[in-house]
Amino acid sequence: MRTDERVVVLMGAGSVIDGTGVNTQALTNRVIEATNDCGNLVRTICTEFRNIYGTGNPGACRDINFEDIYNIVELLEGYRQNWPLAGYAPQERVFAQLRPAFESITDSEIFSVQNAIISVINDEIYRYDAAGLNSARGLYFREFFARLDQTLPCKLDVFNLNYDTWVEQSLLSYSDGFVVMPEQQDIMRFNIEEYLKTKKHRVSHLHGQIYFGFPPISINVGRERNLNYEEPFDTLYKYKDYIKAKKIRETTVHSRDNNQNGNPIYKTNIITGMLKLDKLLRHPLDLYFGELIHSLTTYNKLIVIGYGFFDLYINQLLFLFNSAHLNDRKIVLIDYISHNLLEDVIEHPFHTAQDKSAFSNLMFQDDYWWDRRRQTLRNEQFHYSDDRNAMLCVNGAEWASDNVDEIIDFLRD
Repeated sequence: MRTDERVVVLMGAGSVIDGTGVNTQALTNRVIEATNDCGNLVRTICTEFRNIYGTGNPGACRDINFEDIYNIVELLEGYRQNWPLAGYAPQERVFAQLRPAFESITDSEIFSVQNAIISVINDEIYRYDAAGLNSARGLYFREFFARLDQTLPCKLDVFNLNYDTWVEQSLLSYSDGFVVMPEQQDIMRFNIEEYLKTKKHRVSHLHGQIYFGFPPISINVGRERNLNYEEPFDTLYKYKDYIKAKKIRETTVHSRDNNQNGNPIYKTNIITGMLKLDKLLRHPLDLYFGELIHSLTTYNKLIVIGYGFFDLYINQLLFLFNSAHLNDRKIVLIDYISHNLLEDVIEHPFHTAQDKSAFSNLMFQDDYWWDRRRQTLRNEQFHYSDDRNAMLCVNGAEWASDNVDEIIDFLRD
């Protein structure tokens, strides 16, 4: 392993759940609770969604989550806006009829629900993020990255889909591209050269972060050059204090963007919902995205931790990694498979996420790897492909941290 290489790390929500207990269902419950004061919109969305996808329709059964709710609110907003010309309206507004249950919703309801959802998500993440990694439940996370930092001869390229700063708290030195502004000590501005040329570990929050936000109106005070002419419109900055970031976010009104289809895009510090690719156009998320493609096609060592494979654009890039490196690669997939499922491996252990099944088959270069390993899946914690280029951990992130030296040996082999 050369010192000029990087190990690419892709992190999903499962990487922190052992330490936080915060999962999709818990966040969804909080979102529904927090929007009770915003009218009936979210309750109506949940009712309509469950009528279509709920237990009454076994072929499409699944419950709603907060990203579904947010996405539906954004789509409904496209019906509510007054469009002077049909050619500028979202096409579903022109060609599809609004369901009767939503005909009475108002713009203020939509705006209130959007704000409430974003605030709840940010606050829930900050609640555990601010507690840090010194508690017993968070130590595994710090120790995992500390061990990688101390032992690997090269740097990490971490692409984090989570909104917290646990990675940053775990590394002694890193760059996310943000640098301190001399005239604004409590806010940091993104520097493209710093991000692209850094020799440190690199951390990229593809879907935003709780300390990100739009700059205060006073950002240009005392500057000779107006920053509006130096960077893309509505560039995200990073605040050192969450309370200030929250205040700016909740008291500053930004006009909506629209995607290619004409759907309104709510501007905020984090990406959620189902229109993620449209929202990646916000700087520096656009550069993070571009660098993810570059890193996956340039570096041949990859760790995927707790990622559910529910973002299609990410899945496609993971398939691209396999195509770019073929037999010259090392892949570590850290996931959790319940013991009940392992006791009766009739279906693919990842059958609930089709792309995760497909990716694991590519890892092992075998569509039936799980069937051939029935006994070892039950009795062993790490599973290797026949060519020793892929490693699967089925006991979750905390267990993987306790056994991180085996992962390091695998990567260095």
